[in-house]
Amino acid sequence: LTGQTLVAGATYRFRCVLPGTADGTSGIKYAFKYTTATLTSIEATGIGQTASAIATQHTTTTTDATLLFDQAAVVILVVLEGTMVVNAGGTVALQIGTHTGTTTCSCYLGATMEFVRIA
Repeated sequence: LTGQTLVAGATYRFRCVLPGTADGTSGIKYAFKYTTATLTSIEATGIGQTASAIATQHTTTTTDATLLFDQAAVVILVVLEGTMVVNAGGTVALQIGTHTGTTTCSCYLGATMEFVRIA
């Protein structure tokens, strides 16, 4: 997924659909990485699905690389949704990593990341 360029003073709605996998030992986590961009506010919800359960997490923290979703379980699909108000323009990219440990986690082909300016 490529980074998205955001305009200062604009409000965006975002939706990331992230099919993938991570084992039950290391899990998976996602965050936004800002390059020169800063946010005034963010309202974000991460929903992760395993083979038998759903985990939901919420954040309003505008700090760079704040976790949007973090689970130790075997997560097979994550959806990140929310809105953000951009203070300083720049680029936002999606980071993926393991919850803990060093085994691999993967985001599969077909993942999408969409930002739509709404104000």
